[in-house]
Amino acid sequence: MTSKKDFPKSIESLCSTKTIKVYNNWMGWLSDQKGYSKNTICSYSYDFKYFLNFLSSHISSNNIEIVDFKDLKIRDFRSWLSYLKNNNPNLKARSLARSRASIKSFYFYCIL
Repeated sequence: MTSKKDFPKSIESLCSTKTIKVYNNWMGWLSDQKGYSKNTICSYSYDFKYFLNFLSSHISSNNIEIVDFKDLKIRDFRSWLSYLKNNNPNLKARSLARSRASIKSFYFYCIL
């Protein structure tokens, strides 16, 4: 499990080049196509990095590929939500909802 002092790790230290490219394109899409504010985009980026840190330890990989996202099951997302709640006891329902929306948005972008 990742400790809070080195959390979240950079995307470059967790993902393949292709995954980083998809992430960067998604960030641009949120801004250019969806018209999200800079604050929302920063929050989505942080949520995604948090998810990657969880995923890295969950699947035991420091080179997360796009295909790894396709292989995730509902139980993996439930584990992530539990991880969020356990590591952030003061996490508000709105923040949890935004975290879910962030990852949902990434998946939606990937299927476009």
